[in-house]
Amino acid sequence: MGAFIEQVHRVLRKGGTFCWTDLRDAETMSLLPEMFESRGFEIVESAIVVDEVLRALDEVNEAKIEQIAKQVPKSIRKSIETFAGVKGTPVYEGFVNGSMTYHRHMMKKIDVNIGSGRGSESARMKIR
Repeated sequence: MGAFIEQVHRVLRKGGTFCWTDLRDAETMSLLPEMFESRGFEIVESAIVVDEVLRALDEVNEAKIEQIAKQVPKSIRKSIETFAGVKGTPVYEGFVNGSMTYHRHMMKKIDVNIGSGRGSESARMKIR
């Protein structure tokens, strides 16, 4: 993840923005803001979007199950269902029980010595 963040920093101009969203286990996700800040990003806005993701997953659950049954070989259906966040799978249940989380961060590239391991002192995370 660190190499990815450094490459994003490399290609953006100073003041450029980067929007990142991802799902991870809650413990790993809690470490990521510092990774971004220490590599030259100020977190302008941050939101936990699990509720929105769960609503979307619920809305399309039956259609996904149908399409997976029609198009995916039986031998890999469970893996695809988990990847797709079908109800009852580890990903879906992780969102429900809080062991998995889904975040969105809007960041701005700032001037920082990436090798210093220090981000912007003024970067503040707003969680909605």
